[in-house]
Amino acid sequence: MLMAVVLSNCGITGGLSNVVFAESIDNGAEAAEQNAEETSEDMYENGSGRNITSDEETDSRFSYKSEENMPSLLTSSMSISQRGIDLIKSFEGFRGKAYKALSTEKYYTIGYGHYGADVYEGMTITKEEAERLLRSDLVKYTGYVNTFLNTYNITVNQNQFDALTSFTYNVGNVWKNQDFSLKRYLINGINNYSADQITTAFRNWNKSGGKVIPGLTRRREAEAKLFLEGVGQVTCNCSDSYAGDYVCTASSSLTIRSGHGTGYSKVGSIPHGATVYVSKGNGAWAHVSYNGMNGYASMDYLQKQNQVKAPSGYNISLSATSVYNSERPVLTISALSGETITNYKVYVKLSDGRVIEKDWGGTNSQAVLTQNLVGVTEFWAKVSNESGSYEGRAGDGSLKLQVQKADFGSTQNLGNDFYAVIRNEGGTVVDYAVSKNSNVEGWSSNGGKNQIWRFLRQADGSYKIVSKYDEGKALDVNDASNYSGSNVQAYRDNNSDAQRWFIYSAGNGYYYLRPKCSDSAVLDLYNRETSNGTNIQIWTTNQTGAQKWKLEKVRTEFTIQYNANGGSGTPESQKKQAEKALTLSKSIPTRTGYEFRGWSTSLGNQNVAYLPGGNYTTDADKTLYAVWNPANTMTSSQKVNVDIAGAGRMYKITPQTTGTYCIESTGSLDTKAVLYNSAGTVLATNDDGGNGSNFRLECQLNKGETYYIEAKLYNIQLTGTFEMQMKRKVSVADMSGVVIGGHAKDALRVNWNRNTSASGYILEQYSNGSWNRIARIEGNATTTYRVEKLKADTTYQFRIKGFAFNGSTAVYGNYQTVSGKTDAASLNLDSLNGVKIGGRAEDALRINWNKNADASGYIIEQYTNGTWNRIARIGNGNTTTYRVENLKAGTTYQFRIKAFGLKGAEAVYGKYISVSGKTNPTSVSGLKIGGTAKDALRLNWNTVSGAEGYIIEKYEANTWKRIARLEGGKTGTYRAEGLKAGTNYQFRVRAFGFDGNTAIYSEYKNISGKTDAAAPTVTIGNMSGVKIGGRADNALRLNWNKNTSASGYIIEQNQNGSWTRIARIGSGSTTTYRVENLKAGMSYQFRIRGFGFQGNTPVYGNFTYINGTTIPSKVSGLSIGGTASDAIRLNWNKNANASGYIIERYQNGSWVRIARIADKNVQTYRAEGLQSQRNYVFRICSFGFDGETALYSEYQMIAGNTK
Repeated sequence: MLMAVVLSNCGITGGLSNVVFAESIDNGAEAAEQNAEETSEDMYENGSGRNITSDEETDSRFSYKSEENMPSLLTSSMSISQRGIDLIKSFEGFRGKAYKALSTEKYYTIGYGHYGADVYEGMTITKEEAERLLRSDLVKYTGYVNTFLNTYNITVNQNQFDALTSFTYNVGNVWKNQDFSLKRYLINGINNYSADQITTAFRNWNKSGGKVIPGLTRRREAEAKLFLEGVGQVTCNCSDSYAGDYVCTASSSLTIRSGHGTGYSKVGSIPHGATVYVSKGNGAWAHVSYNGMNGYASMDYLQKQNQVKAPSGYNISLSATSVYNSERPVLTISALSGETITNYKVYVKLSDGRVIEKDWGGTNSQAVLTQNLVGVTEFWAKVSNESGSYEGRAGDGSLKLQVQKADFGSTQNLGNDFYAVIRNEGGTVVDYAVSKNSNVEGWSSNGGKNQIWRFLRQADGSYKIVSKYDEGKALDVNDASNYSGSNVQAYRDNNSDAQRWFIYSAGNGYYYLRPKCSDSAVLDLYNRETSNGTNIQIWTTNQTGAQKWKLEKVRTEFTIQYNANGGSGTPESQKKQAEKALTLSKSIPTRTGYEFRGWSTSLGNQNVAYLPGGNYTTDADKTLYAVWNPANTMTSSQKVNVDIAGAGRMYKITPQTTGTYCIESTGSLDTKAVLYNSAGTVLATNDDGGNGSNFRLECQLNKGETYYIEAKLYNIQLTGTFEMQMKRKVSVADMSGVVIGGHAKDALRVNWNRNTSASGYILEQYSNGSWNRIARIEGNATTTYRVEKLKADTTYQFRIKGFAFNGSTAVYGNYQTVSGKTDAASLNLDSLNGVKIGGRAEDALRINWNKNADASGYIIEQYTNGTWNRIARIGNGNTTTYRVENLKAGTTYQFRIKAFGLKGAEAVYGKYISVSGKTNPTSVSGLKIGGTAKDALRLNWNTVSGAEGYIIEKYEANTWKRIARLEGGKTGTYRAEGLKAGTNYQFRVRAFGFDGNTAIYSEYKNISGKTDAAAPTVTIGNMSGVKIGGRADNALRLNWNKNTSASGYIIEQNQNGSWTRIARIGSGSTTTYRVENLKAGMSYQFRIRGFGFQGNTPVYGNFTYINGTTIPSKVSGLSIGGTASDAIRLNWNKNANASGYIIERYQNGSWVRIARIADKNVQTYRAEGLQSQRNYVFRICSFGFDGETALYSEYQMIAGNTK
């Protein structure tokens, strides 16, 4: 059969998944121990994850001479067929997502048992991908089989090879260094052995951990069937008419052999009285199965069960193997034929000699006998009427003896979730033997977690019983068996019936535990032994102490309560989980006049045992009591040490003087404080009222009364120390008797009463829209002040307040306000002097004048359109300037101004005083550099209407210097000469004119320019070292030497006959560029030149040309086109851009060229001279040329088998 596998990068993988196998019964324990961490605990039907062993003895003489016999992945002579792969898949099972059957496994498993470092968490694959992995893995295992076959020159057919490969993939390379039946049969000649012997040789490998695994038995039988299919093996003449249950009648035991006859080797033995199953026989020898062993036994010592001879007078016999199906065994005799039975008696004789008698009568009636049947192995029955006759004979079917189904009573509900120790009536407890592959054993009680089990009630009334040691493991019946003697273990929680247990009362506080996977068996302590390590199993109910268990509940939760011990704010109680530390509540109780110091373990005990937020580790209920210390007496400066996170420090305050007190903290910590009275009422609280994050409290405190302040940190998670100060606040009383005590035309007197709480007074006057201090009077004895230099007939406002000192801090009382009016005076408004133009702009003129002492304000008018128009009324006699805006540049304007005052409510005006002025010219516009030379720059601008000339200045030596004054406003250009070549210069220009004899100027306008360079000197050298530096099938790399005269490079490509720029590289240090998006196997032309700058002008060097060809594309469509016993044909698609192909074969650890094909149109090659039924790996690449240089594509690989 042809099998082609494409191997990526020649990576050949293979191997078992997470399955570890023991090589024989003798070294299985060692292998299991060495591989314990890699052994899966999953129980699949194929037995994966168990150490698979046989019961055969091994012979140490049977071994290979050296490691040279290990298989080579590339030299196997036979390959597994699809039928063999399907057989393996049917037992391995498909898993599409990576998994670990055991958390301690090094790697993950996926697909059909593929295991290794290439499998990662979360990985998923399809069935097709899984089969490819399986095929790759099987390369190693077919190699193991081929090595064995080749070593002993054994020839097998395809079915046999497939069966042996499946066997090896499951149990490992047992062909090396082990001796067992199947191996000997193959070496000695397989045709010398019967089909039964061969089947038995396969079936021997059906155990894991010393126990028969049904799934392994099925797999071995399937492999044996495939091995024997179509092969003329020696057969026996046995018939299945002998099939049935037999009893061993040998005096001691009966030998099980590997074939028909005493000449065959001994496989095992059957004890006297044991029941054994016979599948077929010939009258002399029988095919037997007993206790997991399969073989042949003499029929001289086997008697079919219904042929057991009954005691005299008894006609019906029945094996009692099912008697133990009942907790309260019940024997029922019933008629089958429906006849009327009257006045009959039933007699039952038990194997222990007892005879039980029971009346029987009535159509279809039954005789029910309830007895203790413990220890009974067989029983017989007879039915008699009064005359001594009886109805029914052995085997006629008219009478039937049957065992009624067990009645366990109702299931027990012991709670939904609890922990308990499972203690046997004999005193030992159920122990999770961690060191023994999670087996469950009887052990003396030690209080460990591996002896505590969590019972979780399920919806059907059963319990899942989980180990406290490992809550991922549940109490489990091995292989979900319902047979007596089936092992009980701690196994990964899988929600199966093997992990569901019904609980029934056994009386006196004991219980039976029945797994859901069995109707009759219960948890059983082997032989009721009390020694440590006694195995625990399930066994048919027999009411013995070995099956009675007491569930001693274990507390896993404890209550921690708090007692505030006279305080308030008691924290809520908490629940503590067993063996886990509890973080105590961080809540802090409070108590007026006391500070909290922690928690004690008894009332009245002042010893602090725990702090808030501390760890509590004792597994016991506990009440914690608050520990209080009386508040300390507050001093004026107090150091506060917050040594318990979340708790404050309490201080007692008893003021000696009634007043307002300020209590504040200092320092960098964020603090908080609460002030209480003696009754515990909160008077004030604050956290950031002071400097920074400090608290600051102000409160009225009465002399002799008691107060408490609690100081703490704002962050209840922190501890720390800070300062706290308390000071009585100094206050100043309001002023009284404030009046105007006298007035004159230029002064007013303010009077007030003496303020005894003040150290002096502050007097302010309201003017110009704000209050302004006019006097600070030291001492409180002064009670009058004369305010002078006031205006006549004017109302004024004043205010006064007292001040004092709190230490060095000034403290003020409230202002009291008073107003008064000075006496009236005669007005001299005609005297308005100093009227002039005080400032100019292009659009404004400023008018200035001297103050008129009698004026209340001024009127300003402007002459426009032949009339005078008011432009301003200034209501303040102190104002001496006004700016007239929105004027035209270079224009003369006329203004007049007069003062006005008030006599009572009557306005009085002075004489007008006139003034004229001219605005500044407009700034020049359009200023620019009109021409350049090496030693000169020309300035151009637009002329300014009304200008009489221009001022030109140049900036040099960090200052502006005038270089020209041009008369005449129509000049718009100037040539600045005597300049340096290649130099930047700054200039500014403004227009000027005259207002009478006063020169007036516009704003400056600035311009800069650069003279021409003395002479151009920049040249760019030719490029050197231009070459193709690297190739791909879609890219070429250009390399060149650095051009020290260049600032960068221009690269162009010849596209369709014209040159197109593909890159501008702005760094002269760059010496490489990768041209991408090219086609494979194609030639391209490029050119490159350097560039630089002469000033702002780019300068270019000469182009240098280069050609290059991309490598061909890799071969596509590679496949195995045909095979023969000595050749394999390779096919591929034509590569149009290649010149030919290179073909290599992998041999002896390296690649060897076997063909160079110089024609790109060739699409096939026949690799000859190969060996039959061998696996070969090839690779192929395409090649082309760039001139004399050969170019090669990437290799493509493929593997194939010869016939």
